Amino acid sequence: MDVVVTQRVNAGMEEAFEAIVRQVTANTLSRDEGCLRYEWYRAEAPQTYILIERWTDQAAARLISRPITSPRSCRELWNAFQKSFRL
Repeated sequence: MDVVVTQRVNAGMEEAFEAIVRQVTANTLSRDEGCLRYEWYRAEAPQTYILIERWTDQAAARLISRPITSPRSCRELWNAFQKSFRL
């Protein structure tokens, strides 16, 4: 199963976003069973990135959308992403 995501980031936050993406990519490829491909690309449009994912099947792809139940984890993710993503 293939998934394509387009993500825009705030101006001046590209380096921070790319640092987060490198960490998330490494974690996803090493920890998420069924992940065959997880690659971010910088698009031609300013402040825009494309993610291409490939999963063994739909069940594996759904693992990435499971909820984060720890309030601390939610807060940490929110703080990190809020600085980089256009929310």
